[in-house]
Amino acid sequence: MVILYFVWPKDPPRGAHLAQISLAQVDWLGAALLLLFTTVFTLSIQQAGSRIYAWNSQTIVALLVVAGLALVALIAWQWIVSRMAKLRNIAEILPWRIISDRILMAAIM
Repeated sequence: MVILYFVWPKDPPRGAHLAQISLAQVDWLGAALLLLFTTVFTLSIQQAGSRIYAWNSQTIVALLVVAGLALVALIAWQWIVSRMAKLRNIAEILPWRIISDRILMAAIM
């Protein structure tokens, strides 16, 4: 930690401007969809194969379907936000330029 304190660059990080976003610019729907996807996907993966739920149980399959639908809805919403002029003031939670970049998406996956 001491070494990092002295070595870390003093320039503001890329994206430091995000701290100046007003509440009206927050991507609330994107945040909700991302939270839904990550929560439901994590829950389904953790519970699958346990003593209570098998991988092919209705509960696990339903959770995985909901997670998949939330992911598709998140990607669709981010595409809509990036294309519609009247939504340009929304600060996307997952910018379309990241989703459309094959190298970045491969690194994320």
